[in-house]
Amino acid sequence: VGKILSSHPLVSIVSPSFNQTSFVQGNLDSVTNQTYGNIEHIVIDGGSSDGTVDILRNHSLNNELNWVSEPDSGMYEAINKGLNKAQGEILAYLNTDDRYFSWTVSTVVKFFEKRPDVDVVFGDLWNVDVETKRGELYLYPPFRNEYFFRSGFLGQPTVFWRRSVQEKLGNFDQSLQLVADCDYWMRAAKQFKVGKINEVLAIEQDHLDAKRFAQATSLQQEIHLVRTRHTKSGTTAPILKIFDRVYPYIWRRIFLLQLGFTVLTHRWLRKMFRDQGRWSNFVSHTNLRMNWLKLAAS
Repeated sequence: VGKILSSHPLVSIVSPSFNQTSFVQGNLDSVTNQTYGNIEHIVIDGGSSDGTVDILRNHSLNNELNWVSEPDSGMYEAINKGLNKAQGEILAYLNTDDRYFSWTVSTVVKFFEKRPDVDVVFGDLWNVDVETKRGELYLYPPFRNEYFFRSGFLGQPTVFWRRSVQEKLGNFDQSLQLVADCDYWMRAAKQFKVGKINEVLAIEQDHLDAKRFAQATSLQQEIHLVRTRHTKSGTTAPILKIFDRVYPYIWRRIFLLQLGFTVLTHRWLRKMFRDQGRWSNFVSHTNLRMNWLKLAAS
């Protein structure tokens, strides 16, 4: 069960890295530029040979950064190394090709402070195609264990959890190559409360070298294996398959209406109230203002 946080809890963010010189500086900057100040950033590099180490070294000259570069067996070993080093009350990991918004960590800390009953949180995700520069907004439905175990996903870069979760569950499963995060969220959901923050918390960048594209078939096989671990064996009933399609669809429409209200009223709300409502940070960020009618029709 969650507990009241200290006044300015340390937030530890782990970034696994390997030959990501095109993305790593953006990742580092997105953590450095947080409006929340008490952050520990740990980068575990797998022995990159493409210039990534030079970027890490240069960044650490002017910024607090705990980093190491040494061979490892893959992403989840790197994440486990970082989490075992972490000292924070709140934990997360951010792949080097993903980024936070400036408001991400402060939003998460405020949520944990208001909701001591919640141990794992996630939010919405802005997905960007690196080649075309086109963005897509992923609005996730409220968390339901049954739906998540059968077919749901969390936007991994948006997930944060309390240290008590790590102490109870231990490390990510290194026998998995692609979806140990999904396995970890499922393990957590069986013992802890998972909550949704209605705010866009991270940018996920799509590119051809990303594992979800480069190893798409293996990913599908591995996620099936993980779901089998955590659900009853046998074919899902047709009515549940229908529910799993309808549930996120309906909630996306509900959230789009609420988001539209925020788009229309956020300037007035910003003048009248300190709390501007759902998705207010994302809407207020002028560089990411969206064509509301186009989004609503999607």
